[in-house]
Amino acid sequence: MIYAHQQAAFDELVAVGRVRFTFSSDCPVRMKTSTLVVAPSGSGKTHLSAAVAAELAVPYLRVCISSWMIMGSSGRGGAPTLPRICSFLRSCRDKEGAVIMIDEIERLGNFATNSWNSSIMLEAFQLLDGILPTNLVDGESEISSYAIKEAANFLSTRTLILAGGAFQDLWDRRSRPTIGFDAPTYDEPLPDLTVLATRLGKEFCNRFRSRIVVMGPLKLDDYSRMLEQTAPKVSPAFRKTFLRLGEARIAEACRIQQGPRFLEELLLDAVLAERAALVNYAKETHQFQQLSADCP
Repeated sequence: MIYAHQQAAFDELVAVGRVRFTFSSDCPVRMKTSTLVVAPSGSGKTHLSAAVAAELAVPYLRVCISSWMIMGSSGRGGAPTLPRICSFLRSCRDKEGAVIMIDEIERLGNFATNSWNSSIMLEAFQLLDGILPTNLVDGESEISSYAIKEAANFLSTRTLILAGGAFQDLWDRRSRPTIGFDAPTYDEPLPDLTVLATRLGKEFCNRFRSRIVVMGPLKLDDYSRMLEQTAPKVSPAFRKTFLRLGEARIAEACRIQQGPRFLEELLLDAVLAERAALVNYAKETHQFQQLSADCP
């Protein structure tokens, strides 16, 4: 399910994906479809990318920068990321295409001063260039050169790569309060590739489309629409409580910018409230029956 505030971004990414998976040409120029998705925390970037893959009916893989394992780092306790991506791409070879989401991309900021981030960046460079290293190792065994070539071909021709980042400080500065009766309105521009290049490096940003997909902070109306859109899909047993609690909490959810997580917490609280009501009703009924039995 796509929420109203995500609709424009969803439509654009689906259109890009359809072109990526269906357009074929002998043109020597490689089509650039990798896209940056920038939105404040809680806007649903990961949900959006998964919904795009579902709409396109193709397999989906999410990799997160905070858990990315570089090649040769198995001693750190995780399987290297590129071999996992290679295995995923090989499993998609009979599909029309695939979507890979590189999440938390903002964590690569100031990569030049951090050797670990620099290594991740170099591996991401190759991925975005449609290249997989020839020395990939999956567990204890090397991946065959044929398998790597097969996966790399699918990567360069039928894979849509999205990268999501919050860059939360940019949004926080836009909403920074001003002081005084005649204080000027602080108008920080929306993030664009020029701004992001100062954080991620121009060489990295150049591997994405110059047009980035931006979803701004949610407004009160967005939360109201999310609640209205979700309520009919909630079980009738909890729907009334879900709506009642939601309407009471919308303003606070908007103030702290909870995003779709607002609905996740709301569903839990609605179920807990209904179950508590049932337990109390059972206790009261039992007490009433006991009192009735004790009466002469």
